[in-house]
Amino acid sequence: MLRAMNTATLGLRIRELRRSRRLTHAMLAEKVGISRSYVTRLESGRIDLPSKRVLWSLAKTLSVTTGDLLAAAGYLPSWEQVNTLSGIEIAFMYVATLPEDTQREVLDFVARISLYHDQRLREQDTGRSLDHPAESADHAEDAVSIPS
Repeated sequence: MLRAMNTATLGLRIRELRRSRRLTHAMLAEKVGISRSYVTRLESGRIDLPSKRVLWSLAKTLSVTTGDLLAAAGYLPSWEQVNTLSGIEIAFMYVATLPEDTQREVLDFVARISLYHDQRLREQDTGRSLDHPAESADHAEDAVSIPS
């Protein structure tokens, strides 16, 4: 299991959110579907990172994103750190927080976009090479094939 970089901060964030919503340990536990002692251990930093199901349920119950909770744990960058990352790094960090089936859907979608983009580039290259008949004959098959 992954270990949170800062379980104390995650626990403090959960405690802060729980209190601001005027929830007791027992109330939060019931809404999330965990035990009261689990909430206590989580808030005290004795639990590394809750399962994806618990994390999603905590986020929903506390009206925050899973990213907010993962950032508190040190898994995702804070808003101050985001400025130093590329968009693709941020996107893949976020995708890693999604349930596995959703991760697969997102990655399949990205793969299809990539294939489409590659095909369009090849079609553009073919269009340019039509100005040079000798080149177009040599590369005609490559220009229309879709990469696997």
